[in-house]
Amino acid sequence: LQIVSTASSADESVLDAAALVIAGDGRTLYASTRRTNTIRIFSIDASSGALSFEMDVPSAGHSPRSLCLDESEDCLFVANHLSGGLALFEHTNSRGLQLKSVTGVDGIACAICLSC
Repeated sequence: LQIVSTASSADESVLDAAALVIAGDGRTLYASTRRTNTIRIFSIDASSGALSFEMDVPSAGHSPRSLCLDESEDCLFVANHLSGGLALFEHTNSRGLQLKSVTGVDGIACAICLSC
């Protein structure tokens, strides 16, 4: 068992992860972090399952609560609860995410995936 902090500040006691999503190939884990308004991306070692931090990506809103990969896994949807927005990200060649659009949805708390 490995415990990995989602805190991006010096205060490791901050517990702010709301959702975890693992890509279908088992190589990438996405975590929404509500206090820092980011999506934390971790790589997953194929043989050991160990997580390694890759990067933080701004969630394009406040308090990302829910994450969802579309069926093709080309896009990640992020429900930003406090700002009321559904952000759509596309994967980049560098394994990161690029914001494609944000749609206002008051009080959104959950994202259900569709094809993009």
